[in-house]
Amino acid sequence: MLRAVLESSPEPEVQRAAVEALASFYDPAAGPLLLSYWRTYQPTARSAALECLLKSRELAPLLLDAIEHREIPAASLDVAARNRLLEYPDAKIAARAKVLLQTSGPDRTKLVASYRDVLNLTGDPAHGRQVLEKNCGRCHLPGHGHAQVGPDLSGVNNKTKEELLTSILNPSSAIDPRYINYIITTKDGKIHDGVIGNETPGTITLRNGSEDGDDVILRSNIAETRASAVSLMPEDLEQAMSKQDLADVIAYLRGGT
Repeated sequence: MLRAVLESSPEPEVQRAAVEALASFYDPAAGPLLLSYWRTYQPTARSAALECLLKSRELAPLLLDAIEHREIPAASLDVAARNRLLEYPDAKIAARAKVLLQTSGPDRTKLVASYRDVLNLTGDPAHGRQVLEKNCGRCHLPGHGHAQVGPDLSGVNNKTKEELLTSILNPSSAIDPRYINYIITTKDGKIHDGVIGNETPGTITLRNGSEDGDDVILRSNIAETRASAVSLMPEDLEQAMSKQDLADVIAYLRGGT
């Protein structure tokens, strides 16, 4: 019965309730079943499934198995979940987590390393704001004629230069669960993607910063919903920004410091 519910693209409250009900069974099959629907989970259900998997010494290794086999992207775990695995009471689980939770791809990691000299450049915050508005304003800044897609950047001034550089050049290394990119296939074969902007019992609204605005989809027309392993934020921003531009953006985001 719970499998049928999870396969029906239910509204968030129902999906979470099904996950919590499944998690309450002391059955070896519950863990694999929870994991098998991972890409269809919306944020609240994903959090409930993670909580169940992380609470159990028997189920936590299944989560790591899924990450190792690339059935679950490591980047889809939030910081708190990763930290719980890295500091797990079972030393074997913690050691394995340290090996597996290298979330960023090797090419992007090398790229970030090659841009470390940006951290030594003196940034111009005023120019950094201009660069940010041009390249990132559509998704991150209000007042651009559409709803905001990405996180509000007003609270990032406490991040280090290194953290900001990584976030800009390798956005898929860690994805905030609130801004996971969902891919929805409707019964007519059309594919829609974006972050979930709003939900009702009858509709899901996806937001991706396009000129067309929000995409409202009838739940009754949904054939499949899955979460993307890749951030909605593009991974090639270095092609649009010079190293000095990046230094300027970082200076602006850190409040001119």
